[in-house]
Amino acid sequence: MDKIEGYLEVGINDKNEVVINLDQDRNGVGHIVFSVRQAYALADSLIRQARFASEAASGVQPPQADEVKR
Repeated sequence: MDKIEGYLEVGINDKNEVVINLDQDRNGVGHIVFSVRQAYALADSLIRQARFASEAASGVQPPQADEVKR
């Protein structure tokens, strides 16, 4: 399991699904489960958005949503 800054853990459960464990909220909810396909789609989206944020922070105008190729 990978820990990201102590607040987020990412791993795999016994059904080979990707699991994200978070600090529990007041209702005791503290994890999100994804199928493999969903996890790949999420990873792709996170990487794309991180790239846009990085480019915007450095003054580069990110492409519009309709210009983004998947």
